[in-house]
Amino acid sequence: MSLGTVGSPFMLVQEKSAGLKPEDSVLSALVGETVTHSSALATVTRNCVIIRDSLRGALIIVAIHRLTGLKKSYATVPVLLVVSIALFVIAAAAWASKQGNETVGPIVALGFLFLLIFLSSSRAAVVFLMDKEIVESVKGSYNEATAVIRAVEHVRAAAKRARSADI
Repeated sequence: MSLGTVGSPFMLVQEKSAGLKPEDSVLSALVGETVTHSSALATVTRNCVIIRDSLRGALIIVAIHRLTGLKKSYATVPVLLVVSIALFVIAAAAWASKQGNETVGPIVALGFLFLLIFLSSSRAAVVFLMDKEIVESVKGSYNEATAVIRAVEHVRAAAKRARSADI
């Protein structure tokens, strides 16, 4: 197991355990932490977020109070959309011509297939902002990224309410 440098806002964990996911061995080390949300992108507890880093594939543990912001990062394959639009233009031209009526159906179907592939291949990651450091999670679906952001915001709001109640 390796940790980040002293004073660093996060810990970097690279651990390979036989038969266990790295998240499980990290969570077993965090005694008393309650998991509020878990997905392929990140695991959110009351005090920290365990992120699977997109660059190194390592697990990064970030304290909730060190986060200064969160945002979604989108990744798409625009070539699929361009091909889909080109097929729709070709289908419109075939429909307008006198001899191309039989080819319109297959061309439109192919255009919709490329459009469906474009929509299903779009991915999102969560970018965790800390003072001067940025950590991006692995890519997942838009819903997963939104759920992680909501869970972190919920935990941050609960911690803020608890601090104001203590004062």
